[in-house]
Amino acid sequence: MKKLGWLILAIFLVLSSLQSAYVGKVYIRSNQSVHSSRVLTARQPYSIQQRIRVAETKSKSRLSGLKQSAAISSVSSPLYFSREVLRGNLRLKRTENEPAAQMAHRRYLQYYKGLEVYGAQVIQHVRSGKLISTTGEYYDGINVDIIPFIDVITATQLYRIHIGKPDSPTGNQGPDLTLIPQRAPAQAAVTPSLIIYPSTDGDYRLAYRITLTDGLSYCMTGIVDARTGEVIREYSNINTQDLTIGIGVGVHGQQFKLPTTFEDNSYWLADLTKARPYNQLTFDFRTFDGSSWYVANDADNNWLADGSLVNAHAYMGLVYDYYFSVFGRHGINDANMDTISTVHFTDGSTYDNASWLGGGINQMRFLEPGPLNWQAAAALDVIAHEYSHGVTEFTSGLIYSLESGALNESFSDIMGTAVEHYWQDPGQGFDKSDWVMGEDIFPTFNTNYYLRNLADPNASTFAPGAPYPCHLSQFYVLPNTEEADWGGVHENCTIYAHAYYLLSEGGTNRISGLSVSGIGMDKATKVFYRAWTYYMVPSSDFLYAANALLQSAYDLYGGSSNEYGQAIRSMEAIGWIVN
Repeated sequence: MKKLGWLILAIFLVLSSLQSAYVGKVYIRSNQSVHSSRVLTARQPYSIQQRIRVAETKSKSRLSGLKQSAAISSVSSPLYFSREVLRGNLRLKRTENEPAAQMAHRRYLQYYKGLEVYGAQVIQHVRSGKLISTTGEYYDGINVDIIPFIDVITATQLYRIHIGKPDSPTGNQGPDLTLIPQRAPAQAAVTPSLIIYPSTDGDYRLAYRITLTDGLSYCMTGIVDARTGEVIREYSNINTQDLTIGIGVGVHGQQFKLPTTFEDNSYWLADLTKARPYNQLTFDFRTFDGSSWYVANDADNNWLADGSLVNAHAYMGLVYDYYFSVFGRHGINDANMDTISTVHFTDGSTYDNASWLGGGINQMRFLEPGPLNWQAAAALDVIAHEYSHGVTEFTSGLIYSLESGALNESFSDIMGTAVEHYWQDPGQGFDKSDWVMGEDIFPTFNTNYYLRNLADPNASTFAPGAPYPCHLSQFYVLPNTEEADWGGVHENCTIYAHAYYLLSEGGTNRISGLSVSGIGMDKATKVFYRAWTYYMVPSSDFLYAANALLQSAYDLYGGSSNEYGQAIRSMEAIGWIVN
């Protein structure tokens, strides 16, 4: 989540001077001659470069009808693939099982001479032991010297200086899981690593991947050239014993039952695998003593004084229940990892927001109300949004900048909306389901108070005269800097979120004028969830997302189904041409 309208007017002036541009690419590719850039004027659609409709009788070695290069054909060959695995060039990261489709998705990382290739993953999709398709990002023809000119200490210090944090620790800091006392931060080092970085000019560079954090207000990853010390790319990782049952009242007066733990004559907002099969702890940052902050506690288990703590703890459990009930997912990492959130968080200058803090820290933070008086923890869709950033980190790993970052935000909005509709009745007012994000964070209800609108993105603006986009022709080209929201990850996230709305509910896109007949939220959510978690890779861009969504619909419902046809229509409505 980001602050509504925080983007300064200067960035709007940058927007008005730029035309939307898009660089197309196919699923698995050579890094040579794949960037066919097209500068498009408003309302002109982008083009998916190859027909996606395929007959089930087509060869399984083909990548679901997508355009293939020599590299694609090679890695799709079982013999070539096996040889790459034996050579250590493809290494299994994890297998994601999908019971609903009776499929398994084997996700491999690509390596070159023992070094990970940044953003490169190949995914094998298997049903009943048979390979159905292979997708991902695969780079062929890499030829780079793997001996660095500068050492890791120098590279780390250069990145510290670059971000203006010369004394930053390297690695992860955050609370451990000892209930009393609860220390935070507690440093756990993550070693910087040498990687191969595919650059946009078709070349490859030896680089260090370095993560710096203070455990409180920032967690940054930088890609530093191992020969020159140049920072090639950077992005933020902040996207935030006996069971007893307490009673609490939320920010807007709703009553909840809360799983708590009684220890040392006090009740703690902690469920230690009693109500659900994972540890869920809710911290109160107001207990921060300079080095630690603690799990929220109460003397009588009647949580009446602080609605934001109540909402955060109750809603976090509901989000877990949704993911398990609908997708069979066991928590953020699908292995019931500890789920940690901190309420009333602030670094002294940041308020009115919420975040997922990734990079190994893996917790959610809901900030203190500030000038806007936002209670971020009061909104179920906001909590589900941040939780879903965590799911992204453990599935597709969409990099938090540029188009992949906009997709990261988009899927969090989509899942936040889906969770809200699952648990709350439709209607207007607090604690109701709708198609806008974050309406419950405001102190009073107003139909114009929200963060983003999935049904009609153009209805709201993030800066004067700059509406959120609903179509690819409205894409904002922004610098990949923190000041410009890492290339506009929030500004551009509404394009695919709107496609989800159209596929769910049906409707007409404002710009293209194309209408979609909705297939229902349940089916649409399954299509988007599968594409997001099983088909996408860290570097996936908007074109990749379109292909992944259509592949997901095809796998679920078949090429002759109405669901697949409307999925195609939803992509056409936001500006793609499906040949």
